[in-house]
Amino acid sequence: MFLIKSIKSIDAGKILEKILYKISVYLVPLVTGLISIIAFVYWPSQYNIHGGKAIEFQAIQELTSAWQPTTALFELDKLQAVTYRDTELIETPFWVQFSIQPDADLNPDAVEFPSRHSNTLTCWESDTLVKIGGGNRIAFDGSVIAIKAGFALALKPIATPLKVLCRIESVGPGRISLFLWDFADLKQSELEFQ
Repeated sequence: MFLIKSIKSIDAGKILEKILYKISVYLVPLVTGLISIIAFVYWPSQYNIHGGKAIEFQAIQELTSAWQPTTALFELDKLQAVTYRDTELIETPFWVQFSIQPDADLNPDAVEFPSRHSNTLTCWESDTLVKIGGGNRIAFDGSVIAIKAGFALALKPIATPLKVLCRIESVGPGRISLFLWDFADLKQSELEFQ
């Protein structure tokens, strides 16, 4: 009688072993894959960021020592707008000018200068030459802040188009590009960047 019970328990053990094997090898990965697909499709993203909008700007290298903003404005008005400018290892400052149009969906705005090679940024309103802000890797004033690997210029809500003039000093093979952001989205993208 003992022999019959052990044969039955061995057969039951083999059957249980086969069932558990098929569950662990086939069913668990299948369920895990289905849950992952459902999660990617339906769960909200932790970082729901659409990215900044590229801004066209005019850019020129400072050709003689210590240009004043008026000199830069005069030279920039002669140039075509671009979406980026490579600094080509030139360490003399570059001046850029761009316009921001009022947009109810993007107030308050921020303009990101994402180049990690930029080490100083100073900006003025082009029409009045009132300084908006400035900063370097150590200290900031006005509306310029450090964000991600570069800088950002925080803008107050505007009702009329705003023209901005900025002086950028860079070190190394930088690329000057500008992106318009909603300020909250820019701060969220900074968290994703880190």
